[in-house]
Amino acid sequence: MSELQDIDLQLIADRGDNWESQWWSLWSVLEAHVHASVLSGPENDPGACRVRPLFKGILRDSFSAIEFIGHILDHHHRRAESGTLLSEEHCELSVRDLMPRIASVSWLRLRALDFSALRDAGGVGGLPDALKGTVSLDAGDDFSMHDRIEEDSTSHPRPSELIHATSVFSGDSGFELPVEPGVPLAAVEETAAIQVWPRLLQTARAYAWISTFLDVKIAGGNDALGIAHDSAQARVAADHDRCVQELIDHPGMTHRIREDVLRRQYKSIMRMIFEPLDAEQLQQLLGLPSVNAADKRNSKYRAARSALFPDLYAEFLALEK
Repeated sequence: MSELQDIDLQLIADRGDNWESQWWSLWSVLEAHVHASVLSGPENDPGACRVRPLFKGILRDSFSAIEFIGHILDHHHRRAESGTLLSEEHCELSVRDLMPRIASVSWLRLRALDFSALRDAGGVGGLPDALKGTVSLDAGDDFSMHDRIEEDSTSHPRPSELIHATSVFSGDSGFELPVEPGVPLAAVEETAAIQVWPRLLQTARAYAWISTFLDVKIAGGNDALGIAHDSAQARVAADHDRCVQELIDHPGMTHRIREDVLRRQYKSIMRMIFEPLDAEQLQQLLGLPSVNAADKRNSKYRAARSALFPDLYAEFLALEK
C-alpha cells in the first residue's frame, strides 16, 4: 500500500524532474491491473493463463491477450510521454482508484474489439493471403489500418488516408467536444457526447463536466450508458465481422464486389466511432417519448458532425461517395 501512496501522479502529469521513475512505478501497477482484467493466471506464464469471459471471442487465446496488453501499455506510455494521460482530476485520486479510470474493463473491451479488427491485414481482418500486405504487426506504432495497404489503386478511400479515423479507432486519440465546463449541453452536443462517450478524451478540459451532466441526464446514469455502448459495439462489430467473413468465404470475388465489401467494412468502423447507438437505445437512455423523437435527435447530430469533428468527418464523407 505504501508503494502505491509514494507514486506522485502530479509529477507524472506535469512531466517534472525525474517523472520517468514515477511513471515506471505507475506502469507496473497498470500492467498488473490490465493483466488481471483480461487474463486469469500468472503474469509471467501466458500458457498457464486463460482469457477472462468478458474477452472471450474477442481475443482468441492468452498469447493474443498478452499482445493486446502490450499494446495497451504502449498506448498509455505514449500518452504519459506526451503529457495527455493524466488530468488534474486524475491526480486527486489514489493510484488504486485511478486504475479503473484510465483502464476500465468496458474501455478495455472496446479497445480489444478495435485491436482484433485492426491487427490482421492492417485493419482489413480476414483478407485472403494473396491480398494481405507483408509488413508485420510491429511495423506500425499504433497497430493502425494504414500499416499495410495494397499496391493497386482503389475507388474507396485508401487506409492511409483515414488518419484521424485510425487514430480514434485504435484508441490513440479521442473526441474533444467544443463545450464549456459548467454550461448545459445543447441537444446536439448532448447527443454527440452520448454517441461518442467511450471515445471522449478524458483529459479534455470539459470531460468532467460532460461526465457529470450525462450521469444526471441519462436514465441509469453513466453505468447504463456504458452497458448500452457494450451492446451497440457488439452489434456493429458483428456487421464488420460479416464483411470480413465474406472476404474469407469468397476469395475469388471480382474487384468491384471486393471494393463494395471493403467500403461496407470501413463504414462499420465509422459507425463504431460516430454513431454506435441506435434510436431505440437513445430513446431509452434519454426517456424520449418515441423512437421517432430519438431518430430526429440522431439526424440533427449527423447534420452537426462536420462542425463538431471536422477532420474526422471529412474522412467519413469520403466513404459515403
